[in-house]
Amino acid sequence: MTATDTRPAGPAPDSAAPKKTSVLRSGALMAAGSIVSRATGFIRSAVVVAALGTGLLGDSYAVANTVPNIIYILLIGGALNAVFVPELVRAAKEHADGGAAYTDRLLTACTVALLSLTAVAVLAAPLIVSVYTDYEGAQASTTVALARYCLPQILFYGLFTLLGQVLNARGRFGAMMWTPVL
Repeated sequence: MTATDTRPAGPAPDSAAPKKTSVLRSGALMAAGSIVSRATGFIRSAVVVAALGTGLLGDSYAVANTVPNIIYILLIGGALNAVFVPELVRAAKEHADGGAAYTDRLLTACTVALLSLTAVAVLAAPLIVSVYTDYEGAQASTTVALARYCLPQILFYGLFTLLGQVLNARGRFGAMMWTPVL
């Protein structure tokens, strides 16, 4: 230290160190996000019912919009949630770059897998719809067409989960809670 240096003696503060957040604050943020998300989800459902009704078109849309959720949850949802965060945390602790390269590779591999799964699901829409319904004729055609529009949600659910888990591994919980509201 020189005579003109005005820094205090002792260890330099680590400006890159993550700020500690309280569990109470994080929990309150997540609870508020959950309440707002439920309210906006109810409004969304009311708008869909007003636009499509509760008849055949409404039923076709309900099936088409539910199928991506089912496929995502059955095939990859739980695996991503259970495996991704522990792997990211481990990589952040063990790798010299804080796990950045590992995270990038994992995100790339998972995104390619999600794109492939989504493409297969869109192509297989008639088969998928026939597994969940006994619709025939125009209702079956309408449901398949709507499913082809809705099945790309698999990709977006997966990306939401992947990127949310990266944020969770870094102690950032609010963004994942508030994104569905947006």
